[in-house]
Amino acid sequence: MFVAGSVICILNFYLVLVREPLLRYLGRYDRHVSIVPVLGQLFAVLGMIIGWQYAWALWVGAALILLDMGGIHVALTVLAWHWVRQRQRE
Repeated sequence: MFVAGSVICILNFYLVLVREPLLRYLGRYDRHVSIVPVLGQLFAVLGMIIGWQYAWALWVGAALILLDMGGIHVALTVLAWHWVRQRQRE
């Protein structure tokens, strides 16, 4: 479970923050695609719950969740950012 969550979190990070700028640099434009945005965080959290007795699992899981660009925390941050920007324009 933890390994699957780790792979998905790293894949989401690559698709958003590495692949898209690299393609722009090469002159090719592609839409940003994240195949399983919330599953990476879900699997990482479940892995952290299952392996709670291992400190490394908690730290690695927390780091992967922060790196996962398709997760719930990113969606909530973007929504809050747009709400604040819209309130400033009014």
